[in-house]
Amino acid sequence: KILGITMDQGLRYKEHLANKAKKAYKAALALKRLQGLSPSSMRQLFSATVAPIMDYGSPIWYLVVSDKVLSTLNRTQRVAAQAITGGFRTMGTNFAVIEAGISSLQKRLLEQSLRFYIGIHKLDSSHIHAKLAKSKHKRRFTPPLRKAAVMFKKIGATRAEKIPAVG
Repeated sequence: KILGITMDQGLRYKEHLANKAKKAYKAALALKRLQGLSPSSMRQLFSATVAPIMDYGSPIWYLVVSDKVLSTLNRTQRVAAQAITGGFRTMGTNFAVIEAGISSLQKRLLEQSLRFYIGIHKLDSSHIHAKLAKSKHKRRFTPPLRKAAVMFKKIGATRAEKIPAVG
């Protein structure tokens, strides 16, 4: 466990996501028990309580986990969206998310990965993360940062304004 992210030998993050899904599901159920609040207040509570639990460390694990592993977080997203809208349990996830006015899980995690990737390119070239971002890929396992580089190649993050190192 490093900085709250649980990793296994294969860097699959299944245990980490299982723990986060369990905690986020409990928070979503607590949100569902709140009644009489406006949808905007429920949306704000979702953004302040449930979403940060689900999204913790997502730039590290999002690009290397499968959709099957993300399904546990999607269940929590559906429960929270239904709590915001006051919809039935049979309401579909995508419809509930749109009606609730919140971002889908995949969109939110992708945006966080993009912000992380751009942030790395803003670092001074002497920073360790900047050095890792520019290093050559030599291993069989493709790290999340390398996958982000391939995915976000078109945005031109190398043109980002550099932040000088302090000290």
